[in-house]
Amino acid sequence: MIKIEHTLFSAPFMLSAILLAKEEFPSFLTLFWIVCALFATRSCAMTLNRIIDANLDSLNPRTSSRAIPKAILKKSKALLFALFNILLLFIATLNLPPICLKLFPLAILMISLYSYLKFWTYLCHFFLGLTVSGAVLGGWIAVSGEISLGAVLFTLANAFRIASFDIIYAIQDFDFDKKYKIQSIVSKFGIEKAIIISLISNLISFLFFILTTRFINQEFLFPFILALISLSIISFIEYFKIIKEKNYQNFFINALGGIIFFIILFIGKLIIKKTFSL
Repeated sequence: MIKIEHTLFSAPFMLSAILLAKEEFPSFLTLFWIVCALFATRSCAMTLNRIIDANLDSLNPRTSSRAIPKAILKKSKALLFALFNILLLFIATLNLPPICLKLFPLAILMISLYSYLKFWTYLCHFFLGLTVSGAVLGGWIAVSGEISLGAVLFTLANAFRIASFDIIYAIQDFDFDKKYKIQSIVSKFGIEKAIIISLISNLISFLFFILTTRFINQEFLFPFILALISLSIISFIEYFKIIKEKNYQNFFINALGGIIFFIILFIGKLIIKKTFSL
């Protein structure tokens, strides 16, 4: 029910946030609890989404084969799994800076609420982006112990990026959403305008990425810009495939952009640390 590629949307940027937040690398124990928090939150969010959407998923040809609609998994067992992950998240926050525990209720509220927003507003994509990007903010503050402007800008950059992908992903359900009055930018404005809005959202994302450069260690600026250039190239390729091939489910390309972004930052940090140690 929980696919690893879903976590790959946020994990590389969460790890990138850890690199940006502080000059020193975090301890292995800190990194362990951060990763536990990420997987627990993501698993809980996906499970709650599957429980809340179970009846709707059974009606949609694209999602009718999921575990709960097919009765492969009972809602009660899925709920137990969600509760287990909430407990794991709580334990993880106890082993991280105090601000993480203070934000624990907000995290639970957001991952519980986002599944309902598609019944209320077509702006649900942006709330989803912000919710998933909570992992990025969480990674930053788990290392730094505070919420800084750089952390907020980097989180917003990821929020608009994820929202842009979610808008494209929703194109697959255009007819279904229209029929069952599901709120989305695609069902409200149509496919062509949705692609344009997605592109604008991606451009806003890059604007926030650029603004982030003012609040990171300037010695780290070159690898950050290099990572951003690679991300922009991959995004261009993705939109080219979307328009040319009408491929609205680019899991691999979405994950690849974040992975390459993190690898460039990681190598850059290693080089910087080695240079200054010499």
